[in-house]
Amino acid sequence: MPEDRLTEEEYNLAFKEVIAAAARLPDSHATTTKDASYMHHVLSTSYPIYSILYQRAQEDTSIYPIITSSLQFVRGVTGELKRLAIRLEKIILEDLWFPLGPVVMITSSFGNVTDSASDLFDLQRTSKLEPIPSPLPRRFERKFYKNHLHLPGDPSLVERYDQIWQIYNGTSADRNRTSLLILRQVFDDLLCSFAPDDRVRTSVFWKLKKKGKPDQIFLSERIEYTVSLLLFKYSNELSISLAGLVKLIINLHESFIRMDVQDNLDEVKAKNILLAMDNVLKDLIEIVLAAEH
Repeated sequence: MPEDRLTEEEYNLAFKEVIAAAARLPDSHATTTKDASYMHHVLSTSYPIYSILYQRAQEDTSIYPIITSSLQFVRGVTGELKRLAIRLEKIILEDLWFPLGPVVMITSSFGNVTDSASDLFDLQRTSKLEPIPSPLPRRFERKFYKNHLHLPGDPSLVERYDQIWQIYNGTSADRNRTSLLILRQVFDDLLCSFAPDDRVRTSVFWKLKKKGKPDQIFLSERIEYTVSLLLFKYSNELSISLAGLVKLIINLHESFIRMDVQDNLDEVKAKNILLAMDNVLKDLIEIVLAAEH
């Protein structure tokens, strides 16, 4: 456990603040009110799960990256909701409709990832937890996301993304594991396309390494560079949230790999993480590509 580890009080406070921020969003247009209520429900039902995982992380330090990435997400969302609340107050006075935007989408994916974490660590079996709301329907069909994987840096992404769902819908006994493995490769390669080595190394996010290969790029540095591309269109708070969400699903997948080696986990756990990771991949595609246009 790192020496500068989070205190339980600090972690709990971050969740209480984001839940309160969602509750304080002023009533406006019916759609906005519905979205705010949905986010409040997702965040409220996710909080107990992370409280349990925090306790487990005190004994099992491999869980700690899940704690830190979830904290980055909720702190970013808190800032974004406070920013939106100020805008909503003004817009309500002018009787205009103002959608909450991508923060609703990534909160939906956060709930999906959290549900997968609860299943991976068998929390529903050992604790009485309120179900997390189902993820919101995507705005686009899978074909839309596949078409946006036509990236110059890696033309094979589209073919591999298709392969994931061919295997997933097949009859192989380990189809979920295999699909998840390919999806993680696609996920990492998409980040490499958004954040090429040369650009990351000349950015403020990269640090020369003292151990191993000095010019190595950590995945966290690539993620931070990727979300920095959003600042031309989106707020810093939303960028922080998305970075936390991406790190969270990657850390959850790393936990799955470690646990699977030890215990040969069932295919359902692989399926849940696969679908959650796919949702986060779609968030990346929608938000980053929208920022570029």
